Amino acid sequence: MKLLWLKKIGLLCLRVSLLLSLFLVCCQSRLIYHPRSYDPELVNKSDVRKLEYASDQSVQRAWIHPAQAAGSSTVWLIFGGNGTVALDWPGWLPMRGERTFVLVDYPSYGASEGNPSPAHVRASIVALLPALAKELGTTPEALKPRLRVFGHSLGCSAALMAMNELGVQRGLLLAPFTSMKDMAQKIVGWPFCEILYHRYDNIAELKRLEKRGDSRVIIRHGTADEVIPVEQARRLGQMFASFVSYEDLPGARHNRVLNTHHTELHALMDQLE
Repeated sequence: MKLLWLKKIGLLCLRVSLLLSLFLVCCQSRLIYHPRSYDPELVNKSDVRKLEYASDQSVQRAWIHPAQAAGSSTVWLIFGGNGTVALDWPGWLPMRGERTFVLVDYPSYGASEGNPSPAHVRASIVALLPALAKELGTTPEALKPRLRVFGHSLGCSAALMAMNELGVQRGLLLAPFTSMKDMAQKIVGWPFCEILYHRYDNIAELKRLEKRGDSRVIIRHGTADEVIPVEQARRLGQMFASFVSYEDLPGARHNRVLNTHHTELHALMDQLE
């Protein structure tokens, strides 16, 4: 009798595991990405001009801020989190000197087409550079030394991709994870984390930068972050101490950090000019 109950319990556990695995495979994108489209009124009242370009998958649209920016000074590529769109950023960014900001939407976000994935995000970043250089009246090689990146949360992965693929030397990362697999293991545990196929890996990207040897990265992470454990960013700082400057932001939460610590974050952007 006891053996029969054990078999029934084992079978039930197996069925639950299979159902959970199927759910994670089918709904993975919806769990990771939260794209939003634009109200035309928001686009019309924002101080931006559209940059349209073709990627591997479809047409992508980024936004140059301010609208009249000529790109004659530093050009910042801005990458938001998984629930952020490009036109969320203009009111937060520090307008100093002749800086140009390029607000990047991932595939399916904002006015961009396609579907998000690590490969498609990377391809859209690669395609961005020649289109941006042409829009600013220069060449990709002449533009590269003036590029900087800022990324928040998932945007840290995109920012590191940009540093590697476009040869950017300086970047500011806010609330990064070590890898999406580490995040999946934290949320659903092993072995379900192995089902993950959106494998953003910030450790691997930083290893590429370390090998290149010409980069400077600043990382900050809130100690009260309720989404991504601060320990993951601390690990990145420890692993890549030769070119990464890491510090905690005491008491900062995952999204609110942009408001509670905006003065400090703007000052860090100044340091990377």
